[in-house]
Amino acid sequence: MLKALTSKTGFPFDQYKDSTLKRRIERRMVVNKLDTLEQYNELVKTSSSEANALLKDIQISVTEFFRDKDAFDGIKQAIKKTLERKKTNDAIRIWVAGCATGEEAYSITMLLADELGDRLTSSDIQIFATDIDQSAITIARKGLYIKPNVKLIPSKFIKQYIDVIDGTFQIKKEIRDLVIFAVHDLLRDPPFSKVDLVSCRNVLIYFKRPAQEHLIANFHYSLIPDGYLVLGASESVGQFNKLFNPDKHFKNIYTRKNVERIPPILKYQARTPHINIQKKQDESLPKPLRQHVKDLIFDQYAPALVVVDSRFDINYVHGDVNQFIKLPEGDINVNILDMVISPLRIEVRLALQKSLREQKKIESQKVTYSDQSGKHTVSVTAIPVKSTLEIANQTLLIFRDYPVTSINQKILTTSKANSDVRIQELEQELVATRDYLNTNIEEFEAVSEELQSVNEEFQSTTEELQSANEEFQTTNEELQSTNEELTTSKEELQSMNEELHTVNQKLQTRLDE
Repeated sequence: MLKALTSKTGFPFDQYKDSTLKRRIERRMVVNKLDTLEQYNELVKTSSSEANALLKDIQISVTEFFRDKDAFDGIKQAIKKTLERKKTNDAIRIWVAGCATGEEAYSITMLLADELGDRLTSSDIQIFATDIDQSAITIARKGLYIKPNVKLIPSKFIKQYIDVIDGTFQIKKEIRDLVIFAVHDLLRDPPFSKVDLVSCRNVLIYFKRPAQEHLIANFHYSLIPDGYLVLGASESVGQFNKLFNPDKHFKNIYTRKNVERIPPILKYQARTPHINIQKKQDESLPKPLRQHVKDLIFDQYAPALVVVDSRFDINYVHGDVNQFIKLPEGDINVNILDMVISPLRIEVRLALQKSLREQKKIESQKVTYSDQSGKHTVSVTAIPVKSTLEIANQTLLIFRDYPVTSINQKILTTSKANSDVRIQELEQELVATRDYLNTNIEEFEAVSEELQSVNEEFQSTTEELQSANEEFQTTNEELQSTNEELTTSKEELQSMNEELHTVNQKLQTRLDE
């Protein structure tokens, strides 16, 4: 379905989170009164309007003026610091990415205008506000809003920067002229450059992690050294802390580090699957013999390994894994995290979680430990199992035991060596624990982003319901008015009928005379 949607709209649906897509597709199915995903898939293939309707639903335009006071307090401070280091003729460049219907862009512009004061007209100001939704950009350019939308605007800004026209509120022309609104695809269009401040709030939460990382790197390219990046409440720069410093006073505001700029990726491309090309010599053997040779090699030389599912339960075992896996006491449990020996548990958990999340091969740190048979240095490798069968989230976990040489054995017998080995073990455990904690933090952030996404969609749905309710009330008032007119007309007809009846009686009386 995603391929069909992308071909019809040119929009990279596959880079949106599966949960977001699922909710919006389910909503469209309800609107179209369809029961199955197959039915909706057929509708998408045959109707370009439906593909565009789904795209419109996915582009959630939930925004308002001065949304989140703490965030705008931080933006105000960022603007102040930016102006302090500007020279007289320096341009001030701001990019509001994912601006929706313009409320945030105008809010930032009003803050900037307030800080500049009398210098506003003489300053070189370039504020770019972009969104992928053409209809939202059209609304933003007009700068015309109704009363509920402006409730959070400070009263002094309403007096200074807004015209009240017949109950509506329009941003004054001198403020509108400072903002350049444009349709822009964050994933595929080139980013703006030499920008002092980038605001991209509550946009990243809808994208998958690779797309998020792509955008964070592009924002780093856009900003000047010490420029500011503003993200949403549930968003962060993730693993790109080498590119940005978090603000000490305001959450979700980051300062660009003065490190090498990463050239922007002009068009987002998903990773292509690895193609395993068979050697020509393999094809010279009959298929049964080739398979037999592979089986022999696998049985003789393959390391000890297990295959686990998404819950980390063991589904398959190959080789002698007794050195690494023990049956736990109590009830029978086939979960690898309960069965693996204690020294390897952290590394196994970390490797499996990373491999499952990132869908790539993960190799652990080497772990050195002692048991009854002596000292061992072991590493684990987790590899996602890709199959044409309907088997999802299977992971191959390989154990590798590195041999300890006789020379090393002699060295290890000394007390100093034992102390060094223990220090090494503790360092390895500390590194693994940090990685494990970082993984849990990333998962927590992902859950937080998902909740924020659900909240955004809930607010969008609430606004749609409010709009529908207002339309219903308007229609109801129109019906009541029409009903009153009909009642009046009925009374007038009755009155005319009575008059005609009276006239008829008079005529009949005269005829009788």
